[in-house]
Amino acid sequence: MDRRHYRPFVKTVASTLWASSVIVARDLAGRLRPEDVDDVMHRWADQVYAHGEGRLTTIGADQYAQASSADGGAGRAWVVMTNHQSLLDVPTVVRSFPGRVRMVGKRELSRLPVWGHAMRASGIVFVDRSDRGQSIAALELAKTQLQGGTSIWIAPEGTRNHGDELGPLKKGGFHLARQLGIPIAPGWIEGTRHIVSPDSFGVHLHGQVTVRWGAPIDTSGVAEDELPALMQQVRCSLLALQAQSRSVVAAG
Repeated sequence: MDRRHYRPFVKTVASTLWASSVIVARDLAGRLRPEDVDDVMHRWADQVYAHGEGRLTTIGADQYAQASSADGGAGRAWVVMTNHQSLLDVPTVVRSFPGRVRMVGKRELSRLPVWGHAMRASGIVFVDRSDRGQSIAALELAKTQLQGGTSIWIAPEGTRNHGDELGPLKKGGFHLARQLGIPIAPGWIEGTRHIVSPDSFGVHLHGQVTVRWGAPIDTSGVAEDELPALMQQVRCSLLALQAQSRSVVAAG
């Protein structure tokens, strides 16, 4: 019987505390550089996968090679949008999308001891969806990140989806992409919820995750009244990627 294991979660908590401590220490010493954060985030993501003995396959990432500069740092920025079904999605995006990428997360996470400080210092953008003023300020920070060449991952569903289907999409990330003319990188993550489900910290070992990156979607010149059409275009792209993933699973 396929059962859940909790040791990988405990190890992941330890790895997260290690990563957070490194970032906080360097930040307090005034020596934290974006490339240091990149290194810590990638090492952390690798450790998370190793704890659960998981496998990750990435398809279509080559078309986003401009997201990484020659020295592996910030390059061209993209607004990265994927489905969101598991806590494992964050390390999955870190491992599968080229270049420097930061996340938009819930404001509640910023209040966690050590981890919250580390995420703020790393450039993670926190949004309080119940506070419009704070949300606008947070998106202004995201604009600064994007203009500096850092890609921003946004889950357009707004939160983790407990079902198999793509939920309704929120407007915030689309406004951000449209206002800056930053292209959207659509991606479909398959398999993370079967490893770590939304309602448990238990881990199914040896899981397979596949990320399919679709063609970039241009937002330059999109007028405000064309926002619904842009959202529908992204939704169609995500659903097409989902269909590709399911056809491969069915054929296997």
